[in-house]
Amino acid sequence: MLSVAFWPFRLSFLAMLGLLLSSSCTASTNEVVISGFGTVGYSYENEPDIGYLRNISQPPDVERNGSFLPDSNFGVQVDWALNYQWSLTAQWVLEDRVEQDFNNVTELAFIRYLPNANWDLRIGRFGLNAYTAADSRRIDYAHLWVRPPQELYGSIFYDSIDGLDVTYRSSINEVNWSASLQYGVISQVIEDERTKDHSEASSDHTLAIALMFDYHEWSGRFSFVDVADLTVSLGPNSQQAQLGIAQLAQAGLGAASLEAAEIYAQSNINGESVKYWQVGLGYFDGEWQMQSELFYVAGMKQAIPQGSGGYLMLGRSIHRVTPYATVSFFEPARDIVKAQSDWGGISPQLGQFQQLIISGINSTYIDQNTYSLGIRWDIHPQVAIKGQFDYIQIQDVGYGLWAADGRSSTQGRDVQLYTLSVNFIF
Repeated sequence: MLSVAFWPFRLSFLAMLGLLLSSSCTASTNEVVISGFGTVGYSYENEPDIGYLRNISQPPDVERNGSFLPDSNFGVQVDWALNYQWSLTAQWVLEDRVEQDFNNVTELAFIRYLPNANWDLRIGRFGLNAYTAADSRRIDYAHLWVRPPQELYGSIFYDSIDGLDVTYRSSINEVNWSASLQYGVISQVIEDERTKDHSEASSDHTLAIALMFDYHEWSGRFSFVDVADLTVSLGPNSQQAQLGIAQLAQAGLGAASLEAAEIYAQSNINGESVKYWQVGLGYFDGEWQMQSELFYVAGMKQAIPQGSGGYLMLGRSIHRVTPYATVSFFEPARDIVKAQSDWGGISPQLGQFQQLIISGINSTYIDQNTYSLGIRWDIHPQVAIKGQFDYIQIQDVGYGLWAADGRSSTQGRDVQLYTLSVNFIF
């Protein structure tokens, strides 16, 4: 089993790589390249009872309107080329996250082997190849936008995978193409806004397949990811709620027990699988830039975010200034969970419990569109200033990408989000 054999290696590999890289800086300075990146970004949204999240792995804060936390980060990457075939890479990123420890701030940590010009083999931790910006979503300087579109990148919170990556590269006439396969372990800790519980979702059997090409100014890709055999470790409050649902399901209280049994089945995602399909297309000729991705997320349980979405971004460079516009959306593939019976008729406490449980399942429901206007100004070869305005239309209960509680997430609304950021590399 990968979960038994790989997990000890996973931890020891990260520690070993950190020691190797730290010692190599003095022993073999000419073979080590240290680079970095960062963003100082301030975002403000105009709604008092919801909070903006760059992605759902960040700590939710309903009371927050303006903050430097969601869009600011600082990263350092070390590349050690042992020879023309073997190399080591590690990347550490400080940003707003639920847990700050060495394991979580380590975004990349892998050994690469290039046996020839076609094959590329990696073992360790690397970006999950599920979308166009898989290896660069943290490096805002590398992209035209202020942040990746929330509808896609905000909902896929598995940033990296620990395991094996095999890539084959070739060309046909003027078309360069590559095929990639990844297999390994993913895990992520998230925080519940209502209870402040920390829960960990993980999969020991995640498979990612990607096919990419580029032809002159055009680039494209297709990817498929299967996050199989999910394991969710709930916090104490969430565990207590699950136990209460199970007990009510067995209490023989007619319609209330039947509904509780269905809710328990839909909220227990242990052993379930989530599948992602994605297709992307890009164009850049030095003046015009276009990028688009479409995706579909499928799961069998209502507690799993699922649906289709995508974005289209278009920008034009005028000297060192590039204005751009983006349209993005997420369309849910399931209905909102609603009460099928009145538990409050049995007792007021059960009525409150019913509302809490249904609100919890619907907290993963996503239904929104975003229209964005932005501008990028490259004031230096390594520094860019960006400003972006987002007009976001959130439908009833569709707050799965936001920090929101049961009261603030029932009615749809239009949100205005303003962001100013400075991106840099070194």
